[in-house]
Amino acid sequence: MTLADDTRTAEAEPARRLRDLVAVDPARVAALTAKEQWELYACLRGLGDLPNAAAVLDALAAQHGPLAKVLDAQAQLWPLLGREEEALRAAQERVERFPSPTGDLALARTFLATGRLEDAAALAERIRDREPARAEGWVLLGQVALEQGDAEAALEVFEHLLTLQPDSPVARRGLARAHAALGDDEAAAALVADLLDELGPTPTIGGMAALAEVADELGDDATAAQLRERVAAQWAKRAAALLEPLAATPVARERDQAAAPLADLRAADAEEAPAPSEVLAAVRDYFGYDGLRPGQARVIEQALAGVDTLATMPTGAGKSLCYQIVAMLRPGVTVVISPLIALMQDQVESLPPAIAERATLINSTLDPAELRRRQDEIAAGRYSLVYAAPERLRQPPFLRALATAGVSLLVVDEAHCISLWGHDFRPDYLVVPRVLPALGEPTVLAMTATATPEMAREIADRLGRPLARVQVCLFRPNLHYEVRQLPNKEAKYRALVDLCRELEGSGIVYVSSREGCEEVERLLNRELKRRRWDPDVALAYHAGYDKEDRAERMRRFMDGEVRIMAATVAFGMGVDKADVRFIVHLSPPKSLEAYAQESGRAGRDGRPARCVLLYASADKANLSRWAKQDEFDLETLRRCYAQARRVLGAGWGVVSPADLAPPDLVEHDQDVRVGLGILERAGLLERHPDAPRTADVLWSGATPDGAGDRWARFLAATDLQPGERRTLDLVALSGPLDRSPAELEQQLLDWREQGAGLRVAAGRRDLCLRLILPVPAEAAAGLPGLLEEVRRENEKRVARMVVFATSRSCRHAALAAHLGERLAPCRTACDICAATGDGRSTKYEVRTASEERRVAGAPHRTPRPRAHGPRPTPHARPPRPR
Repeated sequence: MTLADDTRTAEAEPARRLRDLVAVDPARVAALTAKEQWELYACLRGLGDLPNAAAVLDALAAQHGPLAKVLDAQAQLWPLLGREEEALRAAQERVERFPSPTGDLALARTFLATGRLEDAAALAERIRDREPARAEGWVLLGQVALEQGDAEAALEVFEHLLTLQPDSPVARRGLARAHAALGDDEAAAALVADLLDELGPTPTIGGMAALAEVADELGDDATAAQLRERVAAQWAKRAAALLEPLAATPVARERDQAAAPLADLRAADAEEAPAPSEVLAAVRDYFGYDGLRPGQARVIEQALAGVDTLATMPTGAGKSLCYQIVAMLRPGVTVVISPLIALMQDQVESLPPAIAERATLINSTLDPAELRRRQDEIAAGRYSLVYAAPERLRQPPFLRALATAGVSLLVVDEAHCISLWGHDFRPDYLVVPRVLPALGEPTVLAMTATATPEMAREIADRLGRPLARVQVCLFRPNLHYEVRQLPNKEAKYRALVDLCRELEGSGIVYVSSREGCEEVERLLNRELKRRRWDPDVALAYHAGYDKEDRAERMRRFMDGEVRIMAATVAFGMGVDKADVRFIVHLSPPKSLEAYAQESGRAGRDGRPARCVLLYASADKANLSRWAKQDEFDLETLRRCYAQARRVLGAGWGVVSPADLAPPDLVEHDQDVRVGLGILERAGLLERHPDAPRTADVLWSGATPDGAGDRWARFLAATDLQPGERRTLDLVALSGPLDRSPAELEQQLLDWREQGAGLRVAAGRRDLCLRLILPVPAEAAAGLPGLLEEVRRENEKRVARMVVFATSRSCRHAALAAHLGERLAPCRTACDICAATGDGRSTKYEVRTASEERRVAGAPHRTPRPRAHGPRPTPHARPPRPR
């Protein structure tokens, strides 16, 4: 072997190792920074490993959405893999989303790469006519002319370009190609020689590769080979630089450690300092447990020490025990903010007796007398643990009771609900950070089962606190994940029936629509009941049923009277059934975070359970359509704002959400509260604590202690007389008294306690809003950007879900990587690893456009082959067919 051979071998080694390390494992790629991911894509493409380059590009699209850079790369790469229609769609989407001259150039180049020469020529002419002094349009016209076999026109174009840019290497390469096509090899060779002399010691990879193509056309094989060797050497250097970050992000351990049992890896990850003796004693005394699960001790210790914390703990990891123990060990009140009444009710009913007697919940099911009694007992220090919905924090009497008792810990359960970009945004959660000062700035413990790193940052931003992160590993070895690729809805239904026959025990089937739930209920009862008079096997559950009906359906499932629940996502957070043996998603959920949560409801007793996702090619379009239906475009938001102006007038208002919804918003089942949240973030309105519009007041005639100007202004505005009972319009009084309706109610209560002899009975509470007028210029200007951010986040969620469903890598590792964890392949607990048998991900499969059509049952069309080798001369080559 010669020295040159040794050098080439050494240069090829980093490239080989790079390809082997990628393999392609989406979890490994996802662990890189965005800059490293783009460099990895460039290296793989430059090295000719197009399938793995495509896999990295898919990962980039899933993580970052359809950025202009992503769409440009797809338009360039897909033609090389025969995916021409996809390339055209990507280029056209790029122009629609990000209209710019650069987008037009990318579309023209895609036309050229896919053989649509007339379209390429027309667009190139428009680009040239728009900016005749720029080179790009001229270059495209010359390239189109060469592809069409019109070498003389190409020569004329590139000669003109040289008059504009005499030193342009692109123009001279084009001129050399035109001369070669016309048979003037001498002129072409002279241009190539000049270009070679000008390459210098550090030439660009693109320049050398393009010059190699010109040398090919001249038949100068030696020069072409020399240039390509230099290109390969440059790519090898860049590949070598990527090896370290790739090797440093091996999902959880290096592949050569994959032989270690996964349970050992998880145990090593879970190591933490032992819990303090007082904590262990409380756990034993209250719950009868000898120890704590991974993560619990650290969460409890940080909460006791007053450290604001975000705890990400999967379903079944024991989140509730953490704050229940803290409530028993810390003085003052622990308040738990939870989004569902059923969830609160279940948690209170399942508390150990010693904790239950010191706990209560406050929700809308209580009658006014019981509500007042419980709030009085909270203020008196009767309770250590209080459960409440987030909207309750908008009500002054409740806040007053908490402030009187002294809140030591505020628990934000299901904290992902505060994220505007999260999969389950609840606008009422936005009130949490605003009430912290009124509660004495208590310690905050945010808890959720799933949070991506981006969502974790946003939760901290929304709460206005730096949060220490405690993350318990998502992996649960008793859950077996599986994705079944099916052609259509009918095949999904057949597979669902087969699965429900095969699997034993209780199960949940998640369906995307209310009608679908009822259809699945009928299907399963028809197919699985042995006799018509046997009890039902399946039951539907969705938000369209009234409260009592939903409660009865849930009871029947929880008590085992029916085996299978066919449900929308309305059936979720309140479900605490330990023996769910299987969960089937008839359609993909809207996000990977939602999938992790919903599938995590299986096997909470630690016994084996199945999580099956049924996926068809149409699901990607369905997910995109559902995402768009949930979005607020600028016009819809303007109608929401116009409706708010009509209802609120020029100032304060106390209204129901239904009053603020334009009719078309109700028809499309969009949540007006989300629209209000966006308008609030844009600075167009303020939402204040919920308030009554009216208050019935009886005044004895006494004057409150320390009465001042505000009391005098109140009497003047109301003309209230001693012994007279009046119904005051708090909204109408807000203007002259310069107080919000909620503040006026609180002022009345304060005067009552200060000896004014007032009896106050507030009316029905609702949203309390104030329009910010005049409209801040920056608020209106910022709306399009805010909506675009929402839209892009929705598209990212769809892309990530599709990548999960269609990739060939470990399901557990992919979910963990999305949520910021590094996890080794599960080896046996998913369909991919079980199929390979060695715990390694299978090779990424790239389908051509024709293969995709074959899978979908469409007629096969042979892709047009791309030419290789020397370019034929114009007179010997007919135009390429379109």
